[in-house]
Amino acid sequence: MRQAMIIINPSSGKEEASQYVRYATRVLSDQDYSVTIKETAKELDATRYSIAACEEGYDLVISIGGDGTLHETINGLIDQEHHPKLGVVPLGTANDFARALQIPHESRNSHSSPCLLKFKNSRYRSLK
Repeated sequence: MRQAMIIINPSSGKEEASQYVRYATRVLSDQDYSVTIKETAKELDATRYSIAACEEGYDLVISIGGDGTLHETINGLIDQEHHPKLGVVPLGTANDFARALQIPHESRNSHSSPCLLKFKNSRYRSLK
């Protein structure tokens, strides 16, 4: 079974991030992923979690939060021997990263079908 780690900033998205975690977990479980959820509580938590995901051979790391959470997540993936795929659910205030890559934000208004994205070769797609 493949392994996915969801790194969540619980205060992102007007504190609605947990709804996206439930949805992402359901989608990933349907695709035969074993899901581990890690909540950030302080600075650099997302970096530490990403490093652990690399060291433990995870197949996918998903950042659910804003630009700060994503920045820390990516920093943990850099310079590692193993590189899991990266998924992004942009829930921050500015979402500069998502905006720069023209990732749609419509899903933020629809809790029934949030956009769960993974990146590969600078492309994105919904995982559902």
